[in-house]
Amino acid sequence: MARTLRLSWSFLVSLAGLVVAGVPCARGAEDTKYDLRGPAAKKGQIITSTESSSTKDGKATFAALGKETTVDMDISNTTEVRLEVLAMDGRQITKAKVKVVKKKTKTTIRLGGKDKEQEEDDALVGEEVLMFKAKEGWKKTLGDEAKPTEKQAKSLKNLEAPLSNDPLYPEEKVAVGHEWDVEVGKLGALMGSSIITPARKKVTKREE
Repeated sequence: MARTLRLSWSFLVSLAGLVVAGVPCARGAEDTKYDLRGPAAKKGQIITSTESSSTKDGKATFAALGKETTVDMDISNTTEVRLEVLAMDGRQITKAKVKVVKKKTKTTIRLGGKDKEQEEDDALVGEEVLMFKAKEGWKKTLGDEAKPTEKQAKSLKNLEAPLSNDPLYPEEKVAVGHEWDVEVGKLGALMGSSIITPARKKVTKREE
């Protein structure tokens, strides 16, 4: 089974910065300090996110008329989303326009030695979505202010908001060897789960 890690928009912005598990630095430069948060997004910046994932040799069981049938199943997903930053509050994106360029799911079911393939595009493909951060959370609407269909409403709910990874890192610049604790609540808020154990991070050097 192959899986991909879902990365937030702010991670893509700061990717040119550094990786926590391997900060590049010259030999003998341990005293050099780094801002682990990387560069902040800027108003007008356009960020493109591409993602692919696949699950192979999975199994699914269906029940009909009191009889269960198990089939082998492969599922692959490809996604391309473009985000334009419309407003910032400090380092946090507070308003954005998102275009779902591609979001396709391909399912292959094998039963009785035969393969049956099915491809489906997400209901938001080709649509522009406006997102803005309100007190009660992120609001998402279709760019043309049209009322979403039932499928589009479900996809809007699942569309990732541009959350900041900043809470995971120290606000100040730190040197190689610096360690810090990450609060459980901050991890849960970013990863969508409250069942997350505390984490301790350490900046290490990657030899060049």
